[in-house]
Formats: sequence, C-alpha cells, structure tokens
Amino acid sequence: MPPLLPAWPSLAAFLPQFVEPATASLLQNMMLGTLFVVMAAITDSLYALVAGTVASTLARWRGFRTAGRYLAGSALIGLGVFTAVAGVRTTHRID
Repeated sequence: MPPLLPAWPSLAAFLPQFVEPATASLLQNMMLGTLFVVMAAITDSLYALVAGTVASTLARWRGFRTAGRYLAGSALIGLGVFTAVAGVRTTHRID
C-alpha cells in the first residue's frame, strides 16, 4: 500500500469538484477516495501480471537485452542531440 500514499495529496485537490454540495460531502469524499484506491490497486495488479508474463517471454529471446541496450542508448543520445540543437524558445511576447 505505500505506493498509493503519495497520490493522496493530489487526489485531495481533485475530489471536491465531483462532490454534490447538497448532500454529505465527507461520505462522498470517502467513497470517491476508496474508489480511487480500488481502481489503482486493480490496474497496478494487472500491470504487474502482464509485466511478469512478458518478462518471462522476453527472457527466452537471446538478442532482447542487446537490442534493448542499443535502443535505450540511441534514444538517450538522440534526446541529447535534440536538446543541444533545439535552442531556447520563448513562450511569451515581450512588447
């Protein structure tokens, strides 16, 4: 459950916009918060199950580690080159 704890401060900022002010807001906030935790636990569990299945399949492929290493290195080098040549962009006009 610890990975879910850092989400609570950001969740607390968004819950009030979904609460009906005419009814008990504490109960609604508790229900919405519980729904969020349940949905997060389900999706995280599904991600873990799929990752476990895919990992065992990819572990049998001999060239996956080498290909992954070169792909990741190429992506980092490409992003570095892009950052170097992109320059600075201003987002506002100075009059």
